[in-house]
Amino acid sequence: MVLSLNTNISSINSARLLNITNNALARTTERLSSGLRINSSADDPAGIFMAESLTSAIRGAQAANLNIQMSMSAAQVADADLSNIYDVIQRMRELAVQANNSMNSAEEFVHLNAEFQALRSSLTQIASGSTFNGTALLDGTLTTISLQVGATAAATQTFTFSDMGYTADDLSLGAAVVITSKANAVTAIGNLDTALTDVADGRSRLGAVITSLEALQNANEVSVVSNSEARARVRDADVALEVSNLVANQIKQQAGAAALSAANFSTQFVLQLLQ
Repeated sequence: MVLSLNTNISSINSARLLNITNNALARTTERLSSGLRINSSADDPAGIFMAESLTSAIRGAQAANLNIQMSMSAAQVADADLSNIYDVIQRMRELAVQANNSMNSAEEFVHLNAEFQALRSSLTQIASGSTFNGTALLDGTLTTISLQVGATAAATQTFTFSDMGYTADDLSLGAAVVITSKANAVTAIGNLDTALTDVADGRSRLGAVITSLEALQNANEVSVVSNSEARARVRDADVALEVSNLVANQIKQQAGAAALSAANFSTQFVLQLLQ
């Protein structure tokens, strides 16, 4: 090596190596502080693309689950109201069966029919008042629901919510249906049996919708777990590895600082040659 007063090659090279060590130490400290292996796109350009794609899939699935949960809630509200409607119709049928008796007095027919009509009004009130988030559920206006059920826009699904309304008129239990006589009671029983079948069919349809939505929700939850695990492998820091790197870089930093200090004083040997 040429001895020179103007250029201290040993010092320059020691400073370069120390700077590399300092950068590595800073990167390791950053990873331990954040818990992430990738803190900027420069850390791993390919990895950041993969991690962000997985993040999009995770957040998309979580947002889709919010859609699913809202639709499930709407279906559950409708099912609960249909259950109440079914109970009302069952009571109306009991009254109609009681009225189908020639031994009833005129006064008894009046009282039976009074309760019958009151129940008919409550039936319509339940159906008309069944709403979710401002949307009527059982008046016949809501026939299908369409929602995104997965992370991608293509994962959009439409469900048949209802094919009819459930007010008294919709169920053929309008004001003309009375139980003021034995003959009227027989006619009413036929209409009530049909109404019970319609309500049971509606509840069965809602049950199928709820079951389907639950399955989709479970699938999204599995997807979130799997994608989160994959993203962790790509993006998260290996703490054990980074601690090992931290210790190694700290030792290198101390050794590099000592070597740089020694290199800075190496030119004093040249001065001794000039004495």
